[in-house]
Amino acid sequence: ARETPKPADVAGRLDGLVMPHWERGYRVHGYWIDNTRVGHVSLGPRGFFDGDYGWELDGKGERGHVFSLRTAKRLVEQAYLRHNAPLEGRD
Repeated sequence: ARETPKPADVAGRLDGLVMPHWERGYRVHGYWIDNTRVGHVSLGPRGFFDGDYGWELDGKGERGHVFSLRTAKRLVEQAYLRHNAPLEGRD
């Protein structure tokens, strides 16, 4: 199956917006710009994983729980774009 290209260009930018990248950790996948984590997806407490992935956009208060890692990561990406997209064209 072919992957759909991301909206950012090769340099990791979307209309001048620097796009974070994902880094995989032991129990958390972090969404990073340089050395600053801007979002994450995590498992439940140690020893208790019921298939629920928690996601959060750090410092913005947007968070939730879903049963798919791919969906959780997409929700973090969408929340980041909502909070950081240029204001041009918004009413």
